[in-house]
Amino acid sequence: MIKLDSRLDAGTLKELNYYLDQDELSPFVSSPSPLHRRYLTYIEPFLKKFFSTIDAPEKLRLIQTSTIEPQGALYCTGFQGGPHEFTILISPDVSANTEDLLKIIVHEFTHHYFYTHKINQPTWFEEGTALLSEYMFSGKPSGAAITEHFQKPWASFFKDLDNPKLSLSAYGQAQLFFMYLYNFFGDELLNSLLNAKGSGAEAIKHIIQSAEKSPWLSFQDAFRDFQIAKYINRLDPLADNDIDQRRYFIFQSTLHAKPGLKTKALGECYQVENSEFERIQVKKIIDPTKVKSASNNSFDVCIE
Repeated sequence: MIKLDSRLDAGTLKELNYYLDQDELSPFVSSPSPLHRRYLTYIEPFLKKFFSTIDAPEKLRLIQTSTIEPQGALYCTGFQGGPHEFTILISPDVSANTEDLLKIIVHEFTHHYFYTHKINQPTWFEEGTALLSEYMFSGKPSGAAITEHFQKPWASFFKDLDNPKLSLSAYGQAQLFFMYLYNFFGDELLNSLLNAKGSGAEAIKHIIQSAEKSPWLSFQDAFRDFQIAKYINRLDPLADNDIDQRRYFIFQSTLHAKPGLKTKALGECYQVENSEFERIQVKKIIDPTKVKSASNNSFDVCIE
């Protein structure tokens, strides 16, 4: 985390209120408070560094609601009062004194940035950017979305229209993909995503082609290598250069996933983005006679 020894009167955020219910007139926690100080110490420097100083909110409202899933949060445009008034709905089990709440604020602020700047991107792109912001802030990926993706692997950023519950799996894939790109492009990736030209895969293509050093020429090339890395996740110490060494490596963080997750990715033919893009045959990439399983740090991904 970025840390700055700020005083309450020195930061941009002047008011932080925490409500136990959306109908409550008086906040359970209000400024000045330890939560407000933690925001100024950890979050505000991050927002000013990676977004912009003028976009840092002046008022923040956190509202508990039982309609949110456990350990969850929601950014609702109907609750927003303007670019400098920022509201987040959170589940009752999210404590005001935990690191999880700080991660939630960073994540939801990314959605706030997309909304106030009228950035029109596919849901997977926006959610992937929010998850990347959270990862850059805390150094930890969102385990729930990634675990869901490995349990329900899907080589597309679109949810299965016959099973809307796969949307969390798609978000997990978007997070892994942006973490994968982050290994190559570093902190500049977030700025590139926030200011991307084009939509979805076209925006990623432009980022790849605009980078000073990039191992790919197209979105398809990057997405293909990512699909391999997702199941192998290993560095190649014998590679000719640093880029090739990291080509099939995504993350080092420990993930909360069940050991021996079975996948059916091998042999399937998946849509990359939509009908405009090529289809990827995973079976042509990984030879099952040579690769039976691949260690992914805290768990094994078994390839059938």
